[in-house]
Amino acid sequence: MRLSHRHVAKLISGIAFGHHPDVSGSSAPRLRQLKRTHERWWETKNVVGLCAARKQSGGAFGPVSLQVLVRKKRASGKLAPSERIPKQISGGGAGYDGGIPTDVLQVGPGRLESLASATRPEHPGYNIGNEEDGSGTLCCVVRSRQPGHSRLGLSCCHVIGRYGDALDCWVSWSRLHTRTPGEESEGSTVERLRQSVETIMKELERYRD
Repeated sequence: MRLSHRHVAKLISGIAFGHHPDVSGSSAPRLRQLKRTHERWWETKNVVGLCAARKQSGGAFGPVSLQVLVRKKRASGKLAPSERIPKQISGGGAGYDGGIPTDVLQVGPGRLESLASATRPEHPGYNIGNEEDGSGTLCCVVRSRQPGHSRLGLSCCHVIGRYGDALDCWVSWSRLHTRTPGEESEGSTVERLRQSVETIMKELERYRD
């Protein structure tokens, strides 16, 4: 069986919460055991998050792993035994027969930000919404494999789709903010998002150079 991001997602849910909505029956107790087994290092102040990502070594990307995000990366010998993150974790509770490798990544202390002021063009991290209901974050810029749509703004269906319908999108500036006349216009908002993507890509190119 090939290790996938789904296996790691179930592992994360087991360690953090002791359950996963897709795991039931005889496998459910194994997820609860994952939480009990790993809660000592997971609940330390230095560990700030878990995610599924390819293991990095010497600048190269390896197999899918459980990435442990920490404030500061420390040598194993300087940690108490209870704070040491295992090099791999059994994937049995996550439906994977084998060990799932871990990868520790230093990310620094977390901080809360609210990017809610009006800005043009729009930038990732700021709040956007649809015309009828809901609002949320413009997450990042992605590259599409389809010709003619190389740069796209990424967000969630409930943020940009009216009533959560991904096929009926009408993006607007967040409903949480006061709008100026015409800001609800579908065309003008899409144009602002396009300008934002172009601005970000130019910045990326500048740093790459």
